[in-house]
Amino acid sequence: MGDVVYVGACSGIFSELDRSSGKPISLYDIAADGDAREFHGNPVATKDRVFIPTDGGQIGHIYAFDRSTGEVAWKYAHRGKDNSGFTSDVLLDGDRIIGVTVDERVVALSAASGAAQWSFPIQAKRRRVGMSAALANGRVFFGSSNGAVYAIDSRRGTQLWKRQLDAPTSTAIAISREAVVVGTEGKKLHRLRASDGKVLGVLQLDVVPEDTPATDDHGIYVMSEREVLLVDANVRRVLWRAESKSKWTSPRPRLWRGWVVVGDSDGTLYALDEATGSVVWSQNVHDKPIRGIGSDDSTLYVGTID
Repeated sequence: MGDVVYVGACSGIFSELDRSSGKPISLYDIAADGDAREFHGNPVATKDRVFIPTDGGQIGHIYAFDRSTGEVAWKYAHRGKDNSGFTSDVLLDGDRIIGVTVDERVVALSAASGAAQWSFPIQAKRRRVGMSAALANGRVFFGSSNGAVYAIDSRRGTQLWKRQLDAPTSTAIAISREAVVVGTEGKKLHRLRASDGKVLGVLQLDVVPEDTPATDDHGIYVMSEREVLLVDANVRRVLWRAESKSKWTSPRPRLWRGWVVVGDSDGTLYALDEATGSVVWSQNVHDKPIRGIGSDDSTLYVGTID
């Protein structure tokens, strides 16, 4: 943001970097707070703070970092049985921060202090990475490993509706127009009406959709292990598919300058045309798999596994 790039690395270091030089402005080792060493969810920022989730074996946190000093303003801990913390994106809802724990408890925290405001337990039995909630019109939407999608009042933490699907969800929730979209392990993409959960569309994909879909005027971009797909906004047909020579390893398609930017296990970055899926350009950036991809108006920022 601005002249600063924020990076969470699986070495356990949260870095504030100078955008022009790449030099560290501040560093924080989350291992100082326990055995959490991983960042899997996207952060969210306000004018004064950056909020970022972490996860690990015995403990994980949501951190609030002061943007002017790089210091921890507060941290909220979660301890699970075998895995702990937050592997999903954090959401900003006015003066609340909303996150989902690895065992599928949706929590709302005060953005100012980190104090818990409400908690909605779903209680999954297995750790999943990248199964993020989404926020729209005062509602939090989350797809569970129990195969249900929940709509939760973002102020009160109460359930508004629940829709059972064909199989455990396999993607984060995406918002598309007045609907929520989610993939399942049954190789399907579902479109539900946001107001009441009514099923508006179901599409067989022939692959298991994964990670975090992205949306724009062209439709819904969905990733599987080896394909990127564009599905029409009404979830009736696949408009194009782009197959990886190895497998896609970036956890979400990055929409940038009319391209869909993704990375593979060979360390190559691809820019696909949003409308057609054809490769506009590619660049090998490393010999290790690509993970996080960020951007501003002029620059892409690419993280790798090493």
